[in-house]
Amino acid sequence: MKNNVDAHPNSHYLSDFIIRPALNIQGSSKRDLGFYFGFDSDKPSSQFRYQRGFTKFEKVEEVLGRQSTEEEIVIMKQNIEFSSNDKFCIDCEPKFTKIENLFNKNILPKLRDSDLTGIKNLELSVEDSKALRLFVLLNFFRTSICDDEFQIQKELQNILRDKIFNYDFEGLENIHLSVSYLETLPNEGDIDNTYKTENIVGIVYGANPKTIFFNDFVITLIDGHDFEHVEYNIFEDINSLLNSLNIDMKNYKVKIFSNDERKFIINKIATKLGIKIYQEQILDFYKRYVIEFNKLPTDKIIGDFIESFLNNRKHATVEQNRNKLIF
Repeated sequence: MKNNVDAHPNSHYLSDFIIRPALNIQGSSKRDLGFYFGFDSDKPSSQFRYQRGFTKFEKVEEVLGRQSTEEEIVIMKQNIEFSSNDKFCIDCEPKFTKIENLFNKNILPKLRDSDLTGIKNLELSVEDSKALRLFVLLNFFRTSICDDEFQIQKELQNILRDKIFNYDFEGLENIHLSVSYLETLPNEGDIDNTYKTENIVGIVYGANPKTIFFNDFVITLIDGHDFEHVEYNIFEDINSLLNSLNIDMKNYKVKIFSNDERKFIINKIATKLGIKIYQEQILDFYKRYVIEFNKLPTDKIIGDFIESFLNNRKHATVEQNRNKLIF
C-alpha cells in the first residue's frame, strides 16, 4: 500500500463471500456475526475471537465454558473478521476484487451449486485453473501481510505480489498448491441454513504446509522444501497431500470430499480444538488459583475442577474473592 492516509478500512484478507456463511448464526449472509478460531500446530493453544455484531454472549460462554473477558469484548467491538485497516490502500481493493469476482463467477458455482455425487476430483479448464490458483494465492498473500503469526518466505511473497498486482496468471502451476472442497449439504430435517455453520474458518499457525480452513474449502500452500505431515492436515498421509498439489498441471483437479467425509474431517478438527480449549481452561484455573490464594492447587483441587468443568463448565471457575473457591 502507499501510506496510511490511503488505507482501505476493513479490508478483508480472507475473502468475505467464502467465509461468511460459516461464521454467522444460521448460515446468515449478514456481516459481523459469528465467531472463529485460530489454531497452532506447535503448541496447545487456540485463539478465540468473535465479531462486533455477535451479541449472543450466552453462546460464547457455552463454547468457552466461561464469561467473556474485558479484552475479548474490546476486541469484539472493533473486530471485523479476518480484516485489516492499515495494510492495503484504496487502490489495492479493485485489483483484489477483480480476482475475487472471476472466481466467484466462474469457479464457485461449479462447486457450491453443483451435484458432486460420486466425484472425487473436479478437473477445471486451463482458464478456470488459472483463476482458481490466483484467487487462492491471493488469500495466502493477504494473510501473510495482515497476520503477523502467518508468515511465508519473502521470495514467494514477492512472487505472489507481482502476480496479483499485475493480474498475471502465467506460471502459477509451478507453485505447490492444494485446494480441496468440502461438499456441504443440509442435514435431515434442516429448516434453515444452520448446517453451513458446521464448517471451520481458521488459520493454522506454526506449520509448513501452510493451511487455511476456508469454510467449505481447505487450502494448503507448500512454502519451500522443508515440510512435514502435521496434525491439521486433512489428508491421511504426506503422499496423499503431494498427490493433491497439481504441480505443473495446466488443468487443476480440485479434490472433492463428500458430505460424509466432510463431517468426519470437521469432527476430527473440532475434537482437537476442544482438547486445546480444555487444556487452556485447566491452565487458566491453575494461574487464577495461584493469584487468588498465593499457593499451588493440590491434585485433589485440580481433579475437582476437572470433574466440575466436564459436568457443568459454566460453574467451573475461581471466584474473584480470596476467601472462596467455587466450582
